[in-house]
Amino acid sequence: MLANAAFCSTVNSTFRCVYLLGGTDTVGSLHADTPYSVLVSTTNSAGSSSQTSVIATTPTATPDAPANLQVVDATTTALTYSWAAPIRCSDLTANGYAMIGYVVSMSGVSPLPDMATHSYKYLLDVNGAPIPGLEATADLADSSACTALMGAVVQTSTTLNSTECPPTVTFEKTGLPASTPFETRVIACNEQGSAGYAGCVSFNEAVGCVQPHLAVPASQPSHTNGVPPQPLPLMQVDTPSLASERITSLFIEWENPEFSNGYPILETELRVNDIVYNFSADTNSTTIHGLTPATQFSGELRWRNEQGWGPWSSQVWMTTLPTIPDAPPSPECGAASPDGSLATTTERLVVTVTAANATNGLAISDYEVELLLSASVTEYAGVLVFNDTVDDAIDGGDRRGRVFGLTTTDMQLPPGLALDSSTKFHVRSRARNTLGWSQWSSLSQECSVASPVFNPLWIILILCAVMVGLGICLFCVWKSNLGKIIAPRLRRKQQREIISDFVSSDMTAMEEQDPELVINPIFVHKMKRERERQRKAKVKKTGTGKSGGLARLGINLHSEPKVAVDPKKIDIMGVDRYLEKDKGIVDQSKQLSAYDREQQQKKLTKAGKHAANKSRLHAEQGNKEKLQQARDDARAAVRAGAEARAVAEASMGDDYDPIEASYASNRGKSVKGGYTAAL
Repeated sequence: MLANAAFCSTVNSTFRCVYLLGGTDTVGSLHADTPYSVLVSTTNSAGSSSQTSVIATTPTATPDAPANLQVVDATTTALTYSWAAPIRCSDLTANGYAMIGYVVSMSGVSPLPDMATHSYKYLLDVNGAPIPGLEATADLADSSACTALMGAVVQTSTTLNSTECPPTVTFEKTGLPASTPFETRVIACNEQGSAGYAGCVSFNEAVGCVQPHLAVPASQPSHTNGVPPQPLPLMQVDTPSLASERITSLFIEWENPEFSNGYPILETELRVNDIVYNFSADTNSTTIHGLTPATQFSGELRWRNEQGWGPWSSQVWMTTLPTIPDAPPSPECGAASPDGSLATTTERLVVTVTAANATNGLAISDYEVELLLSASVTEYAGVLVFNDTVDDAIDGGDRRGRVFGLTTTDMQLPPGLALDSSTKFHVRSRARNTLGWSQWSSLSQECSVASPVFNPLWIILILCAVMVGLGICLFCVWKSNLGKIIAPRLRRKQQREIISDFVSSDMTAMEEQDPELVINPIFVHKMKRERERQRKAKVKKTGTGKSGGLARLGINLHSEPKVAVDPKKIDIMGVDRYLEKDKGIVDQSKQLSAYDREQQQKKLTKAGKHAANKSRLHAEQGNKEKLQQARDDARAAVRAGAEARAVAEASMGDDYDPIEASYASNRGKSVKGGYTAAL
């Protein structure tokens, strides 16, 4: 019912109202080629008049859009659509004109990675079947497509196969790419032409259609089946309450698909820095622990259904948070610096602090080093003797660490403890960035200053001094008689009989056996003079008159003769052993104490001395008697000789010469010839 005086006006004194039915001012819409009954009445202040009925018919027009367009079946390569034909059941016309067919337009884009565009257009008869020999390109306008259908009506049946009203038209499109969404539009054509709008269906209900209000929610999307779609990029959870855990962990979330291309999701796969993690289909988050601080990690996701794995999501980068540095490596102690410019000596200890291997996202600002006494220094074990903090910028960014050459002045050694090789140390270090200090490094190996090295030059000097001294000694020996004392020259033994010095011999053999012959005193004197001459000649030649070095030193050596053991004494010793072992009879003298034996020995020694003295007196007395007897014999011999000379003088008379008789035998000859005893 329309009641609005604004549509009324007076024309030539006549009141006239004009209303537009079926326009925007009308609730609902009117259909073409359809009779409508219109009732009109007027109203004033006194009331309303009776109604007047008027029958009006809308003109014929192009057909309406197909109704209830939807996807009734989908496979990996085909889509089947159905819609209700815009035909009036009373006369089976479309807005007063006979239906001649439909124009179907499809467009879609393949998923990653190819992202290819696919567009199709088909001309169908009233039953939804393609018209043989009539093809259309994707860029053909809808009006031109209906014109092409009109020209083909004479060759195509316009009889509907369906007995229902309105009839349902079905169309199947095959050869489509898998996992591809399509926007599909269907336009109806009658003899008047094509409608100004079409039915539309798309992957996500009406999104993308030209006139969404005409689209009907489909039982399934306009989408071919296939592997799962590409997931949305991963999301890293950055909740502040997780900041401490995010240093070594990643908290990851993702959205599962609303549509998995016709098949349910079976498995989810996550890849982080080429490490793959697998989850069930309903999982949408995970946490990865044990990661390196301040490190970026790439992440991507994909799904699998019964058709296989879908594409990976776009790669995203996730980051762990920075923290304090890692503890530096154990410092080096007691060795040379890395470049060899500084070495450990007996007075200097070289310590090298190596840079931390991981800064954990923030630049290191300082290093601290501590020198501690080793446990081997029992009294001061663990005592800190050196500490220093150094700016990392000193190293020039080369990350080789800092080198310390520490001497006694640099250390605070306990009183009485010297810096030598026996004093052992340990070193440790730590690093700092803007978040704080790292843990201390492990202690270095035990180290100390170098031990004193023996200079081989001293050996050379000592050897040279020994050789010089030896040379001087040899020179002194050469200039002195020491060599003759140590190794005297030996004289060759004269191969002659001792008696030859005292006996002269000639052809008179009987005189040699004469016991009355005596040595001529003059001849004895001559022999003594000859011996003295030889001794003086030897002294003149060798510088000494003694026969050897031992004699010159006054040393007399003689060998002790081997004392024969009395067999009777051996027998007595055997009897003593028999009595002691077999009979148990022990000599009481053997039971004496050491003091008693000493006193007994003294008594025996005293008695022995007394006996020896007595024996020596007897021997001396015997010697004196023998000497006296020899003297008496010599005197008798001299007297006998004198008597013999007297007899000779008497017998020779004046021919006897005593001087000649004394020297006649230089070779042992007497005046009478024969032998003269020299002794």
